[in-house]
Amino acid sequence: MPKIKRPNLKKIAGGGRMDQEKDPLDSLRRLAEEELGEQEPTADAARLIHELRVHQLELEMQNEELRQAQALLEESRTKYSDLYDFAPVGYLTLDQSGGIIRANLTAATLLGVERGRLVGRLFPLLLKPADRKVLRDHLAQVFQSRERRRQELRLAAAGRSLTLLLDSLYVQEAAGRQLCRTTLTDITELKKSQEALKESELRLRHLTAEMLNAQELERQRISRDLHEELGQPLMALKMQLNAVKKKWRQQEAVEDLNGALDIIIGITETVRSISQGLRPSIIEVLGLTAALRRLLQDFEKYHHLRISQDLEDIDGLFAPEAQIAIYRILQESLTNIGRHAQATRVAVRIQKLGEKVSFVIEDDGKGFDLGEILSRDPKEQGLGLTAMEERVHMLGGRLSVSSQKGRGTRISFVIPVDAPLAQKPE
Repeated sequence: MPKIKRPNLKKIAGGGRMDQEKDPLDSLRRLAEEELGEQEPTADAARLIHELRVHQLELEMQNEELRQAQALLEESRTKYSDLYDFAPVGYLTLDQSGGIIRANLTAATLLGVERGRLVGRLFPLLLKPADRKVLRDHLAQVFQSRERRRQELRLAAAGRSLTLLLDSLYVQEAAGRQLCRTTLTDITELKKSQEALKESELRLRHLTAEMLNAQELERQRISRDLHEELGQPLMALKMQLNAVKKKWRQQEAVEDLNGALDIIIGITETVRSISQGLRPSIIEVLGLTAALRRLLQDFEKYHHLRISQDLEDIDGLFAPEAQIAIYRILQESLTNIGRHAQATRVAVRIQKLGEKVSFVIEDDGKGFDLGEILSRDPKEQGLGLTAMEERVHMLGGRLSVSSQKGRGTRISFVIPVDAPLAQKPE
């Protein structure tokens, strides 16, 4: 292989000194080209020059790819930084003691501290004293379980009073450091809305209880008036007509009197039934169990239905007001069956379960779609189920209703023994 003449480096270096005022790289390139130009190119030299040019082109292409990749990386980094800093929720990275390692701008805004001063501070010190231990327990659970955890905390920094929802997740960085990444969401207004809704619900339940109590008092008054103002005069009239009947011997007159007496007896029975429905005084006389049995017997007689009864003795287990409420619940259940169910069989069970009593009313009627009923406008739902539910709630229980079209209805509730009516809210 012919040898390639080496360039005269001394001459090149000397030429470089002569052109100090020019660009050194351009001078070296010019001198190198002059030196090489004095030599006659050979095939090996030409091939070497070609390989060098190819290699140079490859390096230039690689350099361009690296430049483009670096530009894309920088663009992605900028986008990530914007997404991180201006996210709608705050982001914190915490160590096991609650120290803030990283924070986005939203978190700094929520906490009321400049981000530069926020990093390195202890997050618990920004919370209300009562919630600091809650945060420590929350972080301990995150690092121990390594599972996602949520916790509500109250902020007390910079004179601000906010309720924050923390959504925390355990992470381990490449260097092995264990951290907790958490999001901060301001739920202050949501908590206020929930509290207002809860208070409104308590007031509504109190209003409903007052309405039911007022209704019961009005029924008691009407029942007393019916008995005193109408029942007693009818009874006196009946006795007088009987006395006239004994004295009057004409057959036609006797028949007329008998007809009048029958009418009076029917009116008296109607008044008694209405009075009993308005105010079940039988509870005070015979007890709750006997009153419920009489209620079922009257329902059988009026609707010509046979009721399967399985009633344990529950006398003495409830306060007087609670007994009336229980009576009304069963009365409303039977009324609904009589009006709508078209049932052929009804079963009623009352069972003592330790410190509670279970009540179940079932029928084999046409049933109904409970979801469709509940989705109606409140004005179209009626007050039957609502009144029953409120009475059960006042007694400390919960009403359960299940029904399917064509397969009957089942109503059940469990009430604690000696259940008082719900107390009025303060």
